[in-house]
Amino acid sequence: MSIMKAIDFHTHIYSDAVVDNRNNFFHDEGFRELYADPKSRLIGFKSLIASMDEYNVEKSVCVAFPWERISDCDRENDYILSSAEKVQGRIIPFGNVSEKEHNIKGKIRDLAKKGFYGIGELAFYTDGLTVEKENYLCKVFEGCAEDKIAVMLHINEPVGKKYPGKYHTDFETLSRLFARFKDLTIICAHWGGGFFAYELVKGIREICSNVYYDCAASPYVYDKRIYSAALSIVGEDRILFGSDYPLIKPCRYFNEMNGLTEEITHKIVYDNARKVIGSIEKKRQNFI
Repeated sequence: MSIMKAIDFHTHIYSDAVVDNRNNFFHDEGFRELYADPKSRLIGFKSLIASMDEYNVEKSVCVAFPWERISDCDRENDYILSSAEKVQGRIIPFGNVSEKEHNIKGKIRDLAKKGFYGIGELAFYTDGLTVEKENYLCKVFEGCAEDKIAVMLHINEPVGKKYPGKYHTDFETLSRLFARFKDLTIICAHWGGGFFAYELVKGIREICSNVYYDCAASPYVYDKRIYSAALSIVGEDRILFGSDYPLIKPCRYFNEMNGLTEEITHKIVYDNARKVIGSIEKKRQNFI
């Protein structure tokens, strides 16, 4: 499938310290789970830009890993931001905030002022997104809402095969958060683990007006009919193309979108992301 241009809303880059010496960071249980296998690729921003040029990706949202240690979070946040500054708008930076941070909202304020567009990918690889995480998430959501930036959540499907990075997500906790922060832009990665299907439940769609679903890792987890299923429930305006690169190349997603109309495909791979990014930029201008 030929794609004229795209915006990739879900990619990962790491500093040279991590790319060149991953074993030095296996003190982080989540990082070790995802990257202990040497076949799990780690790349810097130059490799990402090369892939973007190959697949006609105009911009990429680079999301940060949810490091346990504050020092790891700070180093990788700095790397993502400096990479964005070097490529003049092609990288949209998202940062992350350790659960060990004493002043979570203060940290988010600092990141927003530095130029980050959002916080995430928030993930809980060791113990799952449980009700016990709600206090931390509320602080993050409050900070992002106050500072006019977005949030991205890693959410897995509750059934099916086990794989590195898959964990339990309490959908009831998600529902409470969505209801409390209805004006916050929230991106549910990996189709929200199928959470979008619950928008058929009366009362749930009303709390999800600013909830978006990206298709990151879709070829690994879902039948390609997931696109038509999500479109029939969510509509065409709240689905975002995200490759999870370097996990999967963009072309695999484009091929799976064969059969969708050109108009809908363009919305998923470009227009919706452009509008989300533009909305964040507009809110940030008014805030900063």
